[in-house]
Amino acid sequence: MTNPIHCRVDVAGFGTPPRRASVEARADPQGFAVWFQDEHRCPSGEELARCNRSYDARTFAGIIVDARVNERLHSSRNSVPATAWRAATVTGERGARAQLLRVAVIRGWGHTDWLMAQSAASLDFLDGIIGDAPGDGCERPFERILGYAWELGIDDRDLLDLMQRHGLPARGASLPLLEDMLRRKAYRQREERAAERAARIAPFRAEIDKIAAKFDDYSGRAPSTRHRITWFLEEYVIEHGRMPRGEVVVEYKERGWQIWMGTWNFDELVGPET
Repeated sequence: MTNPIHCRVDVAGFGTPPRRASVEARADPQGFAVWFQDEHRCPSGEELARCNRSYDARTFAGIIVDARVNERLHSSRNSVPATAWRAATVTGERGARAQLLRVAVIRGWGHTDWLMAQSAASLDFLDGIIGDAPGDGCERPFERILGYAWELGIDDRDLLDLMQRHGLPARGASLPLLEDMLRRKAYRQREERAAERAARIAPFRAEIDKIAAKFDDYSGRAPSTRHRITWFLEEYVIEHGRMPRGEVVVEYKERGWQIWMGTWNFDELVGPET
């Protein structure tokens, strides 16, 4: 006999090939078990995990993400449209928790973080905002708020805590105000850091540009060699307070790029002083 079900996520007409699938959180004497069923690959069902704690939506979503259910349904999660979560329906949860589970099943890791970071009270608060029929892009305002908070070094990503920290009442109308406050702080911090960075680089600007000019500025898929060495030298003088000398390992790490450029001899590159 199947144990009672706390929550169930059904998927219809999704995946490669399109098919029906489901994920269930089944009651267990010690907690709950998570089962996955796929009409093609495991029609009888497969137990993914057991949890020795009381059921809650965030724990259920965490297991779904860790088990990479989205990759079981679709061979390439990068090609899944942002609105594909509409293929999933949830029984046993509503509002923000239901949305968390839909996204966990369809899109997986990297798309559930902002909801997973919320307290139970914040999820209850979000229920009234997201509702049972969320629109496309419903998560974007919240992701922007938490993105600014992260940029400002605020570790607490709970929306109610952030509103309280900034003296705002816990209601939906406070969210645009919170976003604007954090955005202004983040922009001001960016300007201050940019000015500080420029001041630290300024004494070495001519030397950096002289070396960079030795390399072409052609950029195909990757940034040009001139851009990469300029970036490296700027980062180097910020960290060390001087230009590199002798043999130095050169790496470029910017905007998702990580390119190892080998060991360069800067004494030879610069040449003898005149």
